[in-house]
Amino acid sequence: MLEADLNQVLAIERDSFPTPWAREAFLGQIRSPEAWAFALIDGRRRDRAVIGYVCFWQDQNRLHLLNLCLARPYRRQGLAQGLLGFVTGLARQRGLSGIDLEVRQGNLAALRLYRSAGFIEAGVRPGYYSDTGQDALLMTLGLESSQKAVDSDSSER
Repeated sequence: MLEADLNQVLAIERDSFPTPWAREAFLGQIRSPEAWAFALIDGRRRDRAVIGYVCFWQDQNRLHLLNLCLARPYRRQGLAQGLLGFVTGLARQRGLSGIDLEVRQGNLAALRLYRSAGFIEAGVRPGYYSDTGQDALLMTLGLESSQKAVDSDSSER
């Protein structure tokens, strides 16, 4: 994600969430050496059209997914699964043990996405979302077994 992408990112963010991230939150993601922010660009267009994004950071040996979103016209096309697969692949490449996230208890589309990717519920943060008082579900995906398989394959060579 580039700073030049932020107007498009913010438009998607405002259209998608009751309490959208501010420009400064995205700038922090872009500028921090511990965080990552990636924009999904529609390659069929000549302009740099941002159609989605994902933000995350690494905490010791785990990745924490902070924000994953697609513009409305691009939803239900498998692109969110692609972004999540990108994040999971990156975590595996870095040898991380898992991925954690919080998701609104009422965000059924996101829950379906995360569950289909193998995430399991690990707890609840009551009243986590101050705008609605809604609880956040803590979800986690373990990657240790895949890393052990990679390690054992390399030790046989």
